[in-house]
Amino acid sequence: MLAAGLGSRLRPLTTRLPKPLVPVCGRPCVEVLLEWLVEQGVTEIALNTHHLPAALRQALGDGSHLGARLVWQHEDALLDGMGTLKSFEWFFGSEPALVVNGDVVCDLPLAPALAEHRRRGALMTLLTVARHGPMIHPVVWDDAGWLRGIRRTGLDDPRGRHWGVFTGLHVVEPVVWQQYIPPGRRYHLTTELLPQMLAAGQPVACHLAAGLWADIGDYASLAAAWRAILATRSDRYLRGAQEIAPGVWMRGQARVAGEICPPVYLEEGAVVSPGATLGPYAALLAGQVLRAGEHLAYDLRGL
Repeated sequence: MLAAGLGSRLRPLTTRLPKPLVPVCGRPCVEVLLEWLVEQGVTEIALNTHHLPAALRQALGDGSHLGARLVWQHEDALLDGMGTLKSFEWFFGSEPALVVNGDVVCDLPLAPALAEHRRRGALMTLLTVARHGPMIHPVVWDDAGWLRGIRRTGLDDPRGRHWGVFTGLHVVEPVVWQQYIPPGRRYHLTTELLPQMLAAGQPVACHLAAGLWADIGDYASLAAAWRAILATRSDRYLRGAQEIAPGVWMRGQARVAGEICPPVYLEEGAVVSPGATLGPYAALLAGQVLRAGEHLAYDLRGL
């Protein structure tokens, strides 16, 4: 699990929190991700740290309270994803690795992707999701499911018939870090490793997954992730919150005297004053007050 990023686009929030600890529906993002992995049978998890490492380790410990065994490794200098993968070679041994970003909202099924990876004999399988409109990390694959382009590499390949967004989740065979990733330096997946593998004609598969996934790289993306959770009524992320009315989730005690337009989410001490309107697709976090005349919609307040 990649957990070392600086979270620069989420400042000032990430000046006091490592990005994996950014709260999503009342819980640290990474904690929900670890529960998701454990529920799907992934219990041996290595994490890298760099920014505010003590806070991350204090929050998660050895992972036993989540049913996981966590192994920690600090990076004095960031190794950029694939450099991190290489540095964990001792942890993986001869087993394939599942790489997960520690700062996403995710509730995708893993079993179909893992089964497809084994069946196809791919060296790497990228988990993708369908998206419409502009894409930050576009991926294109052919009718047989093989990667043909990603980001600025190969997107004009005529064999590429299908488009999606790369989620950052990928399954990697040992030969990849043994033969393709140089040791002891930064090495990036989409700008270095994948172009190298595409040029060499190596088998990289794409698996189109269905379910909840969202990046939280900046405030706009974070707000969009909260909206996706409300839109899908995600039990994983809303677990522990009480649905006090259809589409109205409350974690703790909030006071509502204004208008509510579901779906919305409120936390302990939040106040919707008379003459205020909350929703739709809005979150009012702990202690926040929405005053008369204010209307909060398609956004969150309180981070």
